[in-house]
Amino acid sequence: MERQVLITWLTTQIWQVPFLVLFLCGLVISLSGRWQGKFVPFAIWGFILLIAGWAISAWSQWLMYAHISDGGYSANMARNMALSLFRSVLHLAGMALLMAAIFSGRNDEAPPAAAR
Repeated sequence: MERQVLITWLTTQIWQVPFLVLFLCGLVISLSGRWQGKFVPFAIWGFILLIAGWAISAWSQWLMYAHISDGGYSANMARNMALSLFRSVLHLAGMALLMAAIFSGRNDEAPPAAAR
């Protein structure tokens, strides 16, 4: 592992750290047992998928920086595109599960439009 590759990779990931911290905090809060209801599993799995998407994104960047000098540009780009697509699917599924967690279990009806 070349030091310059590591530094370059770390500088690209520094902007992603706040999201990772947010996802981890959400997962810990979901697992804390303080909350009960049918929304909790949606929240837990949503945060797990978002963390997995973050990890795949970081790994994809690492592969790109570590193997950029190996040549085979098209093979590297194909792999990175596949990983990016997979990360996007995980992100979409995670966000959908979080939205399900937000709105699940709500039995209250919306007030009539005139009452708003």
